[in-house]
Amino acid sequence: MTEQGQRQSRQRQDPPIRESITTDDAGQLPTGAWVNRADGSLERSVGGHSLVAIQSRDLQEFSRLSTNPYESDEVLRIVSARSGVAPNF
Repeated sequence: MTEQGQRQSRQRQDPPIRESITTDDAGQLPTGAWVNRADGSLERSVGGHSLVAIQSRDLQEFSRLSTNPYESDEVLRIVSARSGVAPNF
């Protein structure tokens, strides 16, 4: 098996990184694409600053879908569904 084939095989076997954060300020999420676990909305954060400031009275749980905040919506919908959150974006 070639080196590239071995790397691809390892990538398929590695589970995705799961990271969740509970906060009342989506504007402070670390860099990446995040989904709100309660309503399935998508939040994109760049350098610790959300592209849209969203604050809530209640704590909300967010799960990271990708470390790339500019990942395509289609890919993020698939990742969200696989993580058990119905996408609403």
